[in-house]
Amino acid sequence: MTAGDLERCTVQLWNGDLLLGTGFFAGPGLVVTCAHVVGYRQTVTLVDFHRASLTGTVIQKEEQQAINGILFPDIALIEVEALNQQSAEVEEGFNPDDMLHAWGFPESSHGSSIEGVCEGPHAFGPADGQRLIKLRSTQLTPGFSGAPVLNLRTGKVCGMLKRSRDETMPVGGYAIRAAQLLALPRIGQAQRILETPLRTQLRAHLQDLAEECGRLPRYFPGRLKGFDQIRQRVRTIVDRNRFYQEAEERERPAPPASSRSTATIRIGRARRRRTCTNARIRLRRARRSSIGRRPEPRRDSESLLCSAIPVLAKAGCCAMRHGVRRRAACGNYRKSTLTNCASLF
Repeated sequence: MTAGDLERCTVQLWNGDLLLGTGFFAGPGLVVTCAHVVGYRQTVTLVDFHRASLTGTVIQKEEQQAINGILFPDIALIEVEALNQQSAEVEEGFNPDDMLHAWGFPESSHGSSIEGVCEGPHAFGPADGQRLIKLRSTQLTPGFSGAPVLNLRTGKVCGMLKRSRDETMPVGGYAIRAAQLLALPRIGQAQRILETPLRTQLRAHLQDLAEECGRLPRYFPGRLKGFDQIRQRVRTIVDRNRFYQEAEERERPAPPASSRSTATIRIGRARRRRTCTNARIRLRRARRSSIGRRPEPRRDSESLLCSAIPVLAKAGCCAMRHGVRRRAACGNYRKSTLTNCASLF
């Protein structure tokens, strides 16, 4: 918002010929001002930026707490039938030394602007609603109560003028924080549906984004409905490296399950012992498979020794010491092996 936008959002509050103070539109048909401005009145007359008179009804007043005669949080809501008025963007946010701008209607004037410097928060009590914005280097006169305070750094209304520190000297004043205004459900709801220039521009960008998302690869759906889905898709491609990594992982085929045992064999003696044990087991299996087999009959003197080999297989240790070796292909034995076995008879 600019100073010109703030002026178009502000209205005068009248009770007949008596000027009560200032208010501003916080949403369609919703005017905010201070509770002490309207007092006990239920209806007031509003004069907008175009000098049109509107009749407003006071629908809510928040003035439960009082410290030294000062009401807190001192907020009143007025409902009018004007739905096409420009509304102010209310947002909490102020820092020391921020320049603050306000537009109000002091007595005997048709509108006046003031600028002050933010000193920070000032607590009149322990409650959160008793913390106000403290201003300096400006003078507040009667009629400025209820005026919106624009933070020139953020471009948003950060508060509403409440009272002066000294009406006779330019020592500043106090303003109600925007957080207290937004705490009221009517104001919070009106601000959520408020159509602002930034939201209009953002909607145009989101529409362009929706069209671009339709041209993306198959990782995204062809059509996106609603801003929530678009926002979710945008979050997924913020980190491009992660996006491409996840895409490659989805495309990579799963590795086949390994059939090998995952048992761990210790190094040193444990590994050698395991290896020897496995060798003995394989040798025993080979010998057992050869017990039921009978070699082909032979006509030479080696046939007798061949028939004795199955018997020697039962004595595994003895057969290993004398170097019995068997051919896996045909079942015949070397002559040197048979010669060594002949010494057993």
